[in-house]
Amino acid sequence: MVAKGIWGLICLGLIAIVAEAAERPATLLRGPQFHRVWDSSIKAKLDRTPLRVAMGQLCGPAKIAFILDRRLDPETPLACELVEAPLSSFLPQILEPIEASTAVVGNTIIVGPREPIRWLRTLAVVQRAEMLALPGVGPLAAGRARTMDLHWDDLAEPARLIEELSQKGQVRLTGLEQIPYDQWGRGDLIGVTPGEGITVIAWQYGLRLKWDTATTAQLVPIELPITTAKVLPVPTAKREPARTEFPDLKWEPAGASWRVVGRIEEIEELEQWLKGTPAPRKTTKAPWSSKRYTFKVVDTPVLTGLKGLQSQGFPLTFDEAALTQAGITATSKLDLDVNAVTAEELVRQICQPFKLQYRMTESGVTISAE
Repeated sequence: MVAKGIWGLICLGLIAIVAEAAERPATLLRGPQFHRVWDSSIKAKLDRTPLRVAMGQLCGPAKIAFILDRRLDPETPLACELVEAPLSSFLPQILEPIEASTAVVGNTIIVGPREPIRWLRTLAVVQRAEMLALPGVGPLAAGRARTMDLHWDDLAEPARLIEELSQKGQVRLTGLEQIPYDQWGRGDLIGVTPGEGITVIAWQYGLRLKWDTATTAQLVPIELPITTAKVLPVPTAKREPARTEFPDLKWEPAGASWRVVGRIEEIEELEQWLKGTPAPRKTTKAPWSSKRYTFKVVDTPVLTGLKGLQSQGFPLTFDEAALTQAGITATSKLDLDVNAVTAEELVRQICQPFKLQYRMTESGVTISAE
């Protein structure tokens, strides 16, 4: 625990500070300073404090940038008794009751819905790996790896922010028309690459950055699960214990080493575990499978309904071409009205009328025509 009590006692909800009215800090932290404060201990109490106000009170004095996902209500009240803990563990704890959590991209805290945000950092890693693997990207790679800050004022349009980032990244981007007209409150993205910045903004609309060539890319719908891979040397004696400790990772032999596939957070935790200095486990069991779902569609094409579930963060994958070949076309209409049902019941009711198959894993649901 670093710099214990760095901000002293913060009685949130009792301090009359409105985040929107506060001046933007002259210098927002980045690099080692950001991570030192992020992992520093605070004492705080929440008394039904609106989400945006609470984040401003926590992060403003510390000069840490944060973004609230557009899918969260900034007026949602947060409450907790007096807690002393690092901010990095305190925030996920207080956000749990509203089914939200955090991810750090660059030197910015992103607060978003609990299930979608599990995939955000991995999504940022994947887009960078895809970009670096493209032929002819060499001369552009250094510039795209350079971090930058993006600031915007009230009434900023997210599509225009993405355009600005694409210009900085020297990429011709298509698919912006998928982002509806929207206006955001003031915000900051600190210490991000252009690709990471585009990822954070587009992700809030269920979209991701997909590279086509060294200079062109498009925004496409996110398909879950999102995974990355890394080859690690795993001693024989630790192989089975590692599999037990990290059950959500997939393991593939790679010569004398192992290629592990999963979310970037899990892979980083495995690396620390293998070194014998495990970091505190910040991952939790995927919450989507234990949630209750309300879903209503009327005379809607099946594929449109499935894509709608994906855009809401439901971890669903399917092969559109294979389903179409099996007879699921625009004339295959779905009528469904369910309230507070389990994930499996929701998927079963979607699949049963069309004789589709589904498979549920920790990472999500796969629907097929087999």
